[in-house]
Amino acid sequence: MTGVQTCALPIFEARFGAEQGARLIAMAGEGPDFLFNLVRRLAIDCEAHQGGTLRAAYHPSSLSALDAQVSQWARRGVAVERLDAAGVAARTGTSRYVGATLDPRGGSVNPLAYARGLATAALAAGAVVAGHSPAKALRRLDTGWEVLTDAARLQAPQVVLATDGYADELYPGLRRSFVPVYSAIVASAPLPDALRARVLARGEVVYEAGHVTTYYRVDAQGRLLMGGRGVQRALRGEADHAHLRQYAQRLWPELRDVPWTHAWNGQFALTPDFYPRLHAPAPGLLIALGYSGRGVEIGRAHV
Repeated sequence: MTGVQTCALPIFEARFGAEQGARLIAMAGEGPDFLFNLVRRLAIDCEAHQGGTLRAAYHPSSLSALDAQVSQWARRGVAVERLDAAGVAARTGTSRYVGATLDPRGGSVNPLAYARGLATAALAAGAVVAGHSPAKALRRLDTGWEVLTDAARLQAPQVVLATDGYADELYPGLRRSFVPVYSAIVASAPLPDALRARVLARGEVVYEAGHVTTYYRVDAQGRLLMGGRGVQRALRGEADHAHLRQYAQRLWPELRDVPWTHAWNGQFALTPDFYPRLHAPAPGLLIALGYSGRGVEIGRAHV
């Protein structure tokens, strides 16, 4: 799922200055187009669909933030559409929401297929990809850096650490600069035709307005993928993701007759202010992380 999450774009400019703030806004706003153009250029088969992102509000208190999002992007030449309750119900197939915004730049990809496609393109360009070989130590040399694994020693003039929620103490103090948060997803069997025709039939993706975000989409096979916060450890059984299935059934009661076939979870790096981090702690070393759940689009151009 890709999209642009903004509530108060002027805060960026106030905090980082007009020039740097504008660059940060541009990075966020241009992220989806960058990603989808990259997918097309590299011919990555990852179920990419730029059908727009719905930011849906289920409580009236969130409507002012939606209105602000529309006006802030309008001042920057981006037409974000404001939907009333009837409009968002027509797109989602549920009457849960009191309003929404539709950002046409957003969309979805299969993240695993996208990552595999990037790896294939890197290999074709001459890169070496080494799986199952975690870095155990990082040492500064006169000519650059040495990375140690259980099987090899690698030397390079430049090193990039881009492990987001899985960063460890490979670089001192890095693990304590963010909070690793688990997010979980459950996937249904392909939806019945009648339900599929109602739920996000135009290929939109949804993330709800609120402090704890629930997000969902329908994939290329017609499966509903429902994601959100869950247990803060690896999944151990169906009880760990029952809340996601139950919430989906609250949105669409017909789902009680549809089986759920898959569930998984993983960690992302949550920063205290929700801004991503790009550290340059030493010559030749860059550290990029802290995407707070938005790494698919923001991470592609962070470094």
